[in-house]
Amino acid sequence: MNDQWKTKLTLIERAKAEPEDIDTWDEFIKFYEPFIIMLLNKHKINISNRDDLCQIILLKIWKFISSYTKEKARFRTWLSTLIRNEIVTYINKANKDRQREFEYDKLDTNNKTKLEESIESEWQEHLTNLAFERLEKKFSENSMKVFTMSLEGYNTEDIAKKLELNKESVFVLRSKVKTAFKKEVENIRRHIEL
Repeated sequence: MNDQWKTKLTLIERAKAEPEDIDTWDEFIKFYEPFIIMLLNKHKINISNRDDLCQIILLKIWKFISSYTKEKARFRTWLSTLIRNEIVTYINKANKDRQREFEYDKLDTNNKTKLEESIESEWQEHLTNLAFERLEKKFSENSMKVFTMSLEGYNTEDIAKKLELNKESVFVLRSKVKTAFKKEVENIRRHIEL
């Protein structure tokens, strides 16, 4: 084994043992950064994002190198897995961002009513979800099921049958939750819609 290879093995051990040692990390970065950049180029990561992604990968290495053990895998295998995971995460996020941009571009921004309707619809759903979260803490699971099923269009008889309740119980539970739901939505509106 030549001296250069021994030095690199020692470098990995030093990086594990002394994560706060700036000289060790500078040396580590000088050795491994070109490899990371080469991989990012090979995966066609655009130049404007490449350096940021390289920094993210180097930070992950710094954060997790103490968990590396040569008994589990060679360092190159460990490093390659970490880099691959970050590249996959980056590509998936970039694809989602492109999809969102595409969907936004498809919106007719000249037609403000459609955009406003979309925003209003999302806002109402958000308020409904907040109200449901709060109600779930106040009412039994059966009460919430009765209310949810009634919103889904089930009639009193079907709800009673599915939940093994009598019709009067279904009516009372639905009524109580519905009243509380309306109050909760109004309460949320008063506090967050200034």
